[in-house]
Amino acid sequence: MKFSNIALAAALAFAAAPAAVLAQGADIAVGTTIYGSDGEPVGTVTAVADGVVTIDTGAHVAALPADAIGNTDKGPTVGLTKGELDSQIEQLTADQRAQLTAALVEGAAVVDIDGAALGTIKSVDDNGVVVKSAIGAFTLQTEHFSLQGDKIMAAVRAADVAAQLSGG
Repeated sequence: MKFSNIALAAALAFAAAPAAVLAQGADIAVGTTIYGSDGEPVGTVTAVADGVVTIDTGAHVAALPADAIGNTDKGPTVGLTKGELDSQIEQLTADQRAQLTAALVEGAAVVDIDGAALGTIKSVDDNGVVVKSAIGAFTLQTEHFSLQGDKIMAAVRAADVAAQLSGG
C-alpha cells in the first residue's frame, strides 16, 4: 500500500463533486466509509486532523481536504469513483517520480528533512544516490528522496548523517 498526500487529487475530487452534495461539517470520523460519485465505497477514513481526511482505498492512502468531502443520503462522498481516485493518484505519483528522477543529477543540492543543507549529489546509479557532504560521501536509495518545492530533500537529518560518517 502506498501513501500519497496529493493535493491535486483532492482538488480534482473537489472539482468533480456536484455543488449540491458539498456540505460543511459532514460527520467524518475514523472508520467512516467514504463513497464515490457512483455511490460505491471509495475507502475508509483512517485519520482526521487539521482539516485533512485520510482515506485508505485499499490500493492507496490519500489525504484530502475535509471540504472536498460532501454529503449524500448514503453518507460522506467524494466527486470521483474509487477507480478514478486510484488512477489519478497513480498518475500523480508517476509524474512526481519522473520529476524527482529528472532532478537527481550530479551537482544538485540536497537538504535534510529539516531543510538544512546536506550536500550535493555526486552520482546516481542503480545502487542509489551518492551525496557528497562536507565530512564525507554517503549513499541513499532513491526512495529516500523527494521534491519539496524546488528543493531535493533526503529523508534523513544532517546531524544523524554527520554522526554516522564520523563514527559516532
